[in-house]
Amino acid sequence: MSDFEVRRCRREDYNEFLDALNIAFGHGAESRWFQQNISNCTPYIEQASDELINRHVIAVDRASGDIMGGVGAYPMEWVLSEDRPGGEKYTLPVVGIGQVSCIPKYRNRGVMTSTLKAALDDAIRDGAVAGVLGGDRYRYGRFGFDYGGGAIAMEFSYNRLKTAVDASGLESRAACANDIGELNAMYETLPSYLKRSPEYWAMLLGRGTLRWRMGRMGGKSAYIAYRINRSRIVEICGDPKVALALVLSYMEEQIAAQAQDAGQSSGQGQGQGQGQNRRSDRTTVMLPYSPGRGGEMYKSLRAASSGYHASVCDMNLIAIFSIDGIYDIIKPTIERMELKLGNDEDVKALISYLLGAPGHPYPDALRRSGGAYIANPFTLWASEADGV
Repeated sequence: MSDFEVRRCRREDYNEFLDALNIAFGHGAESRWFQQNISNCTPYIEQASDELINRHVIAVDRASGDIMGGVGAYPMEWVLSEDRPGGEKYTLPVVGIGQVSCIPKYRNRGVMTSTLKAALDDAIRDGAVAGVLGGDRYRYGRFGFDYGGGAIAMEFSYNRLKTAVDASGLESRAACANDIGELNAMYETLPSYLKRSPEYWAMLLGRGTLRWRMGRMGGKSAYIAYRINRSRIVEICGDPKVALALVLSYMEEQIAAQAQDAGQSSGQGQGQGQGQNRRSDRTTVMLPYSPGRGGEMYKSLRAASSGYHASVCDMNLIAIFSIDGIYDIIKPTIERMELKLGNDEDVKALISYLLGAPGHPYPDALRRSGGAYIANPFTLWASEADGV
């Protein structure tokens, strides 16, 4: 018998679990870091529903009754679309994993393994066909997680961008709860995304690590989401012209803030040159990796960018729980490919390939089918804003 109990978190456990979580990640219980910065998953107890609290699996020491650590397991619906204009969309029931934690004094007792296994077992029982998380592949590989999906990281130089973009007439402001309907309508034009309820959007808008800005110009609109203290735009949706104007406006704000910080540091006689290291005259914009679609946002950003490269999906690790479950959902696309599938291994290799696992060998079923090289027909991506 284990010296700790693994079970679902209850409302009476929740504040102690949040304290344990903050301690495990080195923030200290008093910091309330997770409540402020990952409020989409671990809000203050006043904003947390019983259903959300119950999504956390905890380990409780039998001797002391202390919460030793835990895992968050969040059911999600992942929309993916065929990588072609007008491609069919499919919805996969998945689970997002996060908050994998253990207080230092309780480590090396199997807390992480036990709580994560329990969370995954429950998710599979409840119908999840795949799991997603942002984390270390070496650490989570033994639970079936590997690289999957893809993104394009576009690099922008302020000096280059200001010659390419006309931002005159841009009206820009922080997004608020009243914008949720419009935000979601733009968001769901992406080729791949995790579905968001109005309540989930409200928590995203309240996350301490992110800022959301709406922009309007000439009767059209767009939005961006960006990381605090990091020159990185993690979401960009809407009209491409307005979106580019928002990127330019964002960079101008970053440059002004850097100049102010540098002036304050200089006045205090310290920190000289510190602002230059932040390079606020450059920024990165993340887009779903979709070479086959080539949408207008991609074309416009690419034309104004100074460089770009392929990157793993921001929620960069994927575990496939049910080959049959995924096959049943995306069967129409596979049937249109007219592949010669010989056995279960063929199907497993094909599903892994279709979900964009980098480095996965080109499936034998595609070679045997005798057609031209078939690229990954799906866009599979999740925003860093959904990070758990």
